[in-house]
Amino acid sequence: MLVDLFHRDPRPVVFTGAQRSWDDPHTDATRNLRDAVAVAAATSARDLGVLIAFGGVVHAATGTRKVHNSALEAFFDVDNGPVGIIGDSAVRFHTKIHRAERGLPGFATIGGVRVDTVALYPGADRVAVDAYVAAGARGIVLQATGSGNANREIVSAVAEHTAAGVAVVVSTRVSAGPVRAVYGGGGAVDLVRNGALLADDLRPSQARILLAALVATEVSREHIARAFAARAHRYTDTADDTVTDARPGAL
Repeated sequence: MLVDLFHRDPRPVVFTGAQRSWDDPHTDATRNLRDAVAVAAATSARDLGVLIAFGGVVHAATGTRKVHNSALEAFFDVDNGPVGIIGDSAVRFHTKIHRAERGLPGFATIGGVRVDTVALYPGADRVAVDAYVAAGARGIVLQATGSGNANREIVSAVAEHTAAGVAVVVSTRVSAGPVRAVYGGGGAVDLVRNGALLADDLRPSQARILLAALVATEVSREHIARAFAARAHRYTDTADDTVTDARPGAL
């Protein structure tokens, strides 16, 4: 996610890994590495940004997260699905990615920027939010329930801290679907009214990366709001328009 925010070169950056160790007789490391090289070499992967090649499929980095601790198909974009398939002889892309323009200038180092994630649940109080801000957090990501809901005590904390310049973004613990301001009574309607921003379809881990990058570049709250409103739109081509690249013979 962080690399994708700042990657401007048309050549793709492809991440991979393995669920089984290299010395496991059934390791997936060798296949995943070969697949990643094939994807990086594919002309159809140009201008797609940062990709993940894992378990025989290709995903866009933004929106993709680990969904299983042991399955070989460990990574998935629950909202959008894969953008391509890696076969024994070819790499096939069936989805074109329209990368969001987040308005991030240059490059930012986020290692020294404190942005914390607070998990919410029925009955949660503001202690964690207050403690993180007191420890120097410049941003807070709320892992809310449902479509982005909390309670009145959390809303009060959000109002206080956003007024003091802390950026607060609302994501959700639910695996799929965008965050929306639907409910009052401590819900996302009240959170937004009191200064919070919505993460849309970014889950807490990636919302935190985006917020940290924005805070590190010292942009305004209005700029942060625009960045979170800019979704990485995608559309799926018909099967007739699927772009296929033959895998290099050496692989």
